[in-house]
Amino acid sequence: MLDALKFAFEILVVAALAMPWLALLHRMFPAEGSFSFRGWLDLIPKDAKSAVSITVVLAFGYLLGSAIERISRNFFNDDIWRSFPTEHQIRVETYREAYCSGHLISELNLPFWNDSGPLMQSNASSMSSPSRMSSTSPASGVSGVSSTSDAPGTSGIEERSRRRFGLCPASSSTVSTVQNSVQAGNDPRRARRIITELGFQRRVEDMFRLQEGALMLEGADKIARLKEYYDQIAVLRGAAFSGFLLFALSVFGVLGSWRLRWAGKRWVSVLLLVPACLVVLFALESSWHHWSHILEKVNSDRTSSRATTDGITNSDTDTSSPTVETLGRLYVDPPLAEFVVLLIGVVGFVATLRAQQATSYLRICTVAAVLTLISFGGWWWTEVMYDREVIHSQPILTLGSARYIPDPGKP
Repeated sequence: MLDALKFAFEILVVAALAMPWLALLHRMFPAEGSFSFRGWLDLIPKDAKSAVSITVVLAFGYLLGSAIERISRNFFNDDIWRSFPTEHQIRVETYREAYCSGHLISELNLPFWNDSGPLMQSNASSMSSPSRMSSTSPASGVSGVSSTSDAPGTSGIEERSRRRFGLCPASSSTVSTVQNSVQAGNDPRRARRIITELGFQRRVEDMFRLQEGALMLEGADKIARLKEYYDQIAVLRGAAFSGFLLFALSVFGVLGSWRLRWAGKRWVSVLLLVPACLVVLFALESSWHHWSHILEKVNSDRTSSRATTDGITNSDTDTSSPTVETLGRLYVDPPLAEFVVLLIGVVGFVATLRAQQATSYLRICTVAAVLTLISFGGWWWTEVMYDREVIHSQPILTLGSARYIPDPGKP
C-alpha cells in the first residue's frame, strides 16, 4: 500500500486539491436523495471493509487526479488564452533565450548533430568558405549564416568550428532581402531555407521532445532533479486549475446570493445572469476559432500536397478526404479548454439562476483567487526551470562535456 502511495503520490495530491471545488459544487446543487457509500460497504465482510475502503478511495483519487492532471495541461496550453503565458509560449521563449541570444550555449553545436562522418569530412574542406558551409551543413541556416573556423587555415576535423545553427528565426531584414532576391529570380531555393517564427516554434517543440526523451533514457538516477521539477509542475498546474474552478464557482455563488437578495428587482436579477452568458459566448467563440484553425491547417496542408505532386497524373495521389483529415487534426488537438470554459459557464448560469440560500461566497472567492495566483506563478517559473534544465543537461549527459565546452585558449 505504501509503495502504491509512493508511485501515485503526485496524482493523489492533485486529486486532494480538487476536493474544495467538488464540495462547493455539492453545496450549490444538493442532492435530494443522498448517496451513501457506507450502504455499499455493508455488503462486504467486516474484516475486509477497511482494505476495500482504502482501495476504493485510492482508485477514485487516482482516476480523478489523472484526469485533472491531463486536462489542466491542455487547459494551460491552449490558444484560448491568446497572449496569456502558456506552456508552449514559455518553452519557446526559454529556447529563444538559450539558443538565439548572446549566451554561451548559442555558440555550441546543435544537439543530435554528429561531428563525425561524411558530413563533417565534407565540411572540413569548406571551413575557409563560410557561404559554402552555411549551405551544406544542416547545423547552420539562414538565421545564422556566419560559420567560421576557430583558427583560419586549420583543418576542420582538428579545429572545431563555432557556428550558430539553423534553429533561430530569421530577422525581418533577412526575410525582406531573400524575398527581393527570389522576386528578382536569384536563388529561389534560399527562400525554403528561411526559418520563420512559426517554423522556429515547431522546431523548438521537436527539439524539446528529443532532448527530454534522450534524458529519460539515461535512467532515473541521473535525472532526479528533472523528475522533481516534473512532479512539481504536475502538482502546481493541478492546483492552479482547481483553484481557478473554485474561484469561478465561488464568483457565480456570489452572483446567485446577490440575485436571491434582490429578488424583487427584476432588472437586477437579469443583469446578474449576464456574466455566465458571456462565459458561454466566449467558449463558443473560442470553439469556432479552434475549429477554423484546424480547417485552415487542413487546407494549407492539402494545398502544399497538391503543389508538391503537381505534374503527377496518377489519380491515386490524393485519396484522403477533407473530413478525415479534419477529424485527424481534432483527435490530436481536442478542444478540452473550450469545453471546460463552456461547462463553467453553463454551471454558473444554473447556479446563479437556482440560488436557494443567501450564502457568503466572498471569502471563498478571495482565498481561491490568492491560491490560484500563487500556484500559477509557481507553475510558470517551474516550467522555465525545467526547460532550462533539459537544455543544459541533455548535451552533458548524452554526448559528453568535452564536445560542448569550448577550449578557453581559443578565441
